[in-house]
Amino acid sequence: MKDLALDPQTWDIEKAGKDQRICSGIEALQQRLRIKLSHITGEWYLNEDAGVLAFDLFKQKNPQIPVVSGIVRGTIQRDPDIRTIDFLKVDFDASKRVFSVSFTAGSIYGPVSLEGVVL
Repeated sequence: MKDLALDPQTWDIEKAGKDQRICSGIEALQQRLRIKLSHITGEWYLNEDAGVLAFDLFKQKNPQIPVVSGIVRGTIQRDPDIRTIDFLKVDFDASKRVFSVSFTAGSIYGPVSLEGVVL
């Protein structure tokens, strides 16, 4: 699958010279998973209504980490290109009330991983 490449920090479309850069394979899968994880908490700037049902679970003072981990795991597993989740770590920073997700998964392209995706 091919997609427009987005800068993972700013979400701006990346350019290659005067043209828009296209990503595919593992790079496109990683980008897609970052977007899907951002949807969980309504933090994706193109659709802030997405994920509102889970917003309360993620922004609580004492969230139920196993429930949040299950939601994250399900979001990753539902991607059609993901075959297995080999490692998943969900950390909670109580002072900022944010989660950090790191995972390694098997995909149709081979191993794929993301580290420190903030929810």
